[in-house]
Amino acid sequence: MKVWLVKTDDIEFDMYQGAVIVAPTKEKAENIAWATFTKDPWMSINVEGVDINRLDFSKDSKVDFPQKWHAQEIDLSEEKIILGDYKAG
Repeated sequence: MKVWLVKTDDIEFDMYQGAVIVAPTKEKAENIAWATFTKDPWMSINVEGVDINRLDFSKDSKVDFPQKWHAQEIDLSEEKIILGDYKAG
């Protein structure tokens, strides 16, 4: 498994804008973020119930503000802050 920093530029108040996700591929990390934080933003962070291999974005995109998520692999070879997410309102 790999560790991914997944972020979106499509944000408003009361929305997720970033996460650190463990997944085998970039695409799966992005799908987990979309299914967990955009499709159903009030569900538990536990993704066991999310079948990311069967997402149908044409049917499942039932959100008012669809977000596009972008993953980048995290290099774990040095000390650093991975995510410091602060959006005050």
